[in-house]
Amino acid sequence: MRPELELVQKWLGRARTDLTVARASIDLPRPEPAAACFHCQQAVEKTLKAFLAYRDVEFEWSHAIKYLLSLCVNQDGAFEHFLESVVPLSEYGSSHK
Repeated sequence: MRPELELVQKWLGRARTDLTVARASIDLPRPEPAAACFHCQQAVEKTLKAFLAYRDVEFEWSHAIKYLLSLCVNQDGAFEHFLESVVPLSEYGSSHK
């Protein structure tokens, strides 16, 4: 397997874990929406990084969804569809631009 594909699988595996934790945060007896939003932000971030790794696009180490999404849009214009829905999650990341 190409090293890039291993990296893609690693990013996607981590994104799936974040989605699992996000769902669990909401399903608690006392839901934790901020924790769920943080893990949703992380899942989106890692999924975008997986796509960039698949396309062999170098990117700065960043938690900024808008930045990562702009790189994805440069590779495939269909990503523009996600701007409105995922960029607001940036506020839940550890840093954003």
